[in-house]
Amino acid sequence: MRMGKGERAVTELISIVDLVSGLSKAALGAGLYAPEAEGGTPPGMILGLVDEESAKGRVAKVFGEIRERETKRLGRDSVPLFWRAVAHRPLYLEAAWNRSKVLLADGEISLKEKEILGYTVAANVGSHYFGHEHATALRRMGMDDSALVEVLAVVDYFEGLNRVSEGMDIESDI
Repeated sequence: MRMGKGERAVTELISIVDLVSGLSKAALGAGLYAPEAEGGTPPGMILGLVDEESAKGRVAKVFGEIRERETKRLGRDSVPLFWRAVAHRPLYLEAAWNRSKVLLADGEISLKEKEILGYTVAANVGSHYFGHEHATALRRMGMDDSALVEVLAVVDYFEGLNRVSEGMDIESDI
């Protein structure tokens, strides 16, 4: 057991870190630096967006599932920019979406813990887009500014410890 959690929970935690890290880097590569603004494509956007209304087949099906989840999770009735950007490759859209559905489903770790982890990973890799998304979800779950700053303080603390131990080339004795 680690952190009072079983092996399944630890695997879930690692999988969430991997998911959010990868999606955050894809968002940065697409030019998604900020949350969606009213009135269209944000400045700096590198990729075009697949229009929700003209989506067909596999993309339309996935968009419908995304819209349903995001209505509950983020309080919005539309497909977020990230998913519309990666929809140019329907197989990747579907694979990333399926992975997200599996990892954000009920499991050993609560959905709130998963969102907190997503927020910390997005902050750590510098993804304003996904940082905003996870913070929005957490606010809808009752977290306020003080709680979000506490999460960021923990990220800062452990990131610092990791950098110091890497810089000193300290091998684990645990």
